[in-house]
Amino acid sequence: MIFQNIFKGVGNHDYEMGRILWFLGGFFMIGYQGYAIFQGQAFNPIEFGTGFGALLAAGGLGIAAKDTGAAKVKSASTPDINVGTVTGGMQAENAYVGTTP
Repeated sequence: MIFQNIFKGVGNHDYEMGRILWFLGGFFMIGYQGYAIFQGQAFNPIEFGTGFGALLAAGGLGIAAKDTGAAKVKSASTPDINVGTVTGGMQAENAYVGTTP
């Protein structure tokens, strides 16, 4: 699915309802405005742009706040495996092969 990464949160594990509703809200807002124009109602681009911009901004801020909080919780609960170990790839791992430290 092309939108798979848009609808999933931190880690790309589960679909998030907030992201799906944000997308559907924007999609239906455009659809309803198109239908209103088709029915002959007046279109005010300033009002539409303000409303649509507010929808996008509020959704983006909400998702950013949630993802930031989720990332902090995930990093705090995940132990750092590399603490106190030799790093540097294969060269560091094989530094003592065949020799005594």
